Amino acid sequence: MIERLTALLICACLLGACTSETEEKESTNINVSEMEHSILTDDEVKEIAERSYQLLQLANKYAEQNQGLNTKPFLQELQPYFTKDFIKNLEISLFTVPIGGDFPADFNYKQHFVIKQQTSDRVTVETAQASYLNTALFITVEAKKENGNWKIDNYHYEKPANFTDKDKQHTLITKETAEIIVKEYLHGDEKEIDSITAGKGNTYYINAFVKMNTRQKIGTSIKMDSTSGEIQSLMQVNS
Repeated sequence: MIERLTALLICACLLGACTSETEEKESTNINVSEMEHSILTDDEVKEIAERSYQLLQLANKYAEQNQGLNTKPFLQELQPYFTKDFIKNLEISLFTVPIGGDFPADFNYKQHFVIKQQTSDRVTVETAQASYLNTALFITVEAKKENGNWKIDNYHYEKPANFTDKDKQHTLITKETAEIIVKEYLHGDEKEIDSITAGKGNTYYINAFVKMNTRQKIGTSIKMDSTSGEIQSLMQVNS
């Protein structure tokens, strides 16, 4: 009798262990299935990223109303494509004047396409786009699910590390580099960079003020070649 009871207890324990293992496997299978379902294909990621095109398209559609400071219809039509935070933080003044800056459009996936992050409710993709100055840009588009729908939450641009010769023609030097050039080529106690502007062809201008003494400040303009770095002329513009 004792042996039979012991055998029954062993069977019960084994059955319980098997049941627990089966339940664990079923639970694991459910999680894996859900995870696989949350992974987007490349085409799905591209479709989500291209919802950012609506910013420019709708801005053009409502250009006349935006210029009349009636931006409510424009902002309402953005809602299916952009998150509340994105719309809330829009700089409305950009859409009350003729659009001339860089906005998401015509992504070139063949040139560059990288999915930088992907979870069940967020995706970040980096791709290429030509700017309105015809220079190469990389755009990073961030999207997230809001009320169950994928919407654009942010985007930003950066120039690729390697420029073509055409890109270099339109690339201005940094303020830090300009300060080094001014320090080397101009004499004076204090020097202040006023602006860096593009000229014709490959040239650009460094416009600066040089403080000669407590009463005298001289404005100068240095003309340089953007590809060779050669200084072509130095001109005093005011005093």
